[in-house]
Amino acid sequence: MLSLGQSGGLALFWKEDIDVRFRSKSHHHIDVMVDSASPSLPTWRFTGFYGHPSQTERFRSWSLLRELSDEHSLPWVVMGDFNELLHAHEKVGGWRRTERQMQGFHDALSYGDLFDIGYLGMSFTWKDSETKCRLDRVVASATWTDLFSVARVTHLPPSRSDHIPLLLGVYASNPPACSFHHRFRFESFWIQDDGCGSVVQHEASTLQSAHLQSILEGLLQQESDYWKQRAKVIWLTNGDRNTKYFHRKAPNRRAKNMIKGLFDSDGVWQDSDIGLENIVLNYFDNMFRAGTLHPEQLNEVTNLIKPSITQEMNIDLCSPYSEEEIHLALSKCILLSLQGLTDASSIFSTILDYSWTLYSFGSSKLSSHRSVVEGK
Repeated sequence: MLSLGQSGGLALFWKEDIDVRFRSKSHHHIDVMVDSASPSLPTWRFTGFYGHPSQTERFRSWSLLRELSDEHSLPWVVMGDFNELLHAHEKVGGWRRTERQMQGFHDALSYGDLFDIGYLGMSFTWKDSETKCRLDRVVASATWTDLFSVARVTHLPPSRSDHIPLLLGVYASNPPACSFHHRFRFESFWIQDDGCGSVVQHEASTLQSAHLQSILEGLLQQESDYWKQRAKVIWLTNGDRNTKYFHRKAPNRRAKNMIKGLFDSDGVWQDSDIGLENIVLNYFDNMFRAGTLHPEQLNEVTNLIKPSITQEMNIDLCSPYSEEEIHLALSKCILLSLQGLTDASSIFSTILDYSWTLYSFGSSKLSSHRSVVEGK
């Protein structure tokens, strides 16, 4: 679609090996159906969208989005310049955007069961001399994100345009990346198994931690509790305790927390292992590297600092920890961040007993190791 003056204009290109079927078009959208190359994936729908640049005419854009939603129930993803914000913090500078002005966009997305799938990179997609805001985005239905659970949107470096380009990576599974070793975590529902206590006590007596971990990881039988802890949300007290919501919440949370790429000091996007490693190393190297030090100036500053730790306090802080201190520290640990967990006290008591069993058995060995370290 050709532009109207200096605004608008839509174009859609695709490779020859991708099966795309045209559905409809206007000055504000292009709608197509995409047949997946994999026979295990169904046909899905892609819409390129351009919101009306005029505030007084923008309601027509939301009406168009509703009409497109009613036309088909395929998994759906919409990408483009919506010319509107979803949240006030998506704008810096200029006049403040009110909730009332953004409500039409919210209502249109809610009507079509669409939600923002997030992004990687810089926070804003458009700017002028005084204002920066996020006008461009990708929204999708839950059925589309279920198909492409690791799809990701990247805000690419700016070009000559006042908008930055967006890259949507459509992945049904994780793209090739570096592998991560997940650290061991104790799951609260393991203690519901009758054999958990005997396993912990037996392994504590032999100190075979690797064997203990493999046995405990095999007790993944309480699926509802597993997803409850992973979801990190308030658990439903009534109704279905094993819903799709919690199963979708856990992988979405992991994907959100994963650092997939960073901009280096030259503004170039780096997503390779070596590129990420260099960025992190350079950042902390510059942060903690000391400049030119002048001992006399350093002494002048440190002499002005009045010590707040007395000699008696310092002796107490440096003294070896006691069993009472360890027991007190364990008893004050926060077991879970979940709310509404009715058996939290019993879970805590059991874990405390197991932890104290492990400590009591190994305390003599720790004492001998400490004697070696201290040269006794």
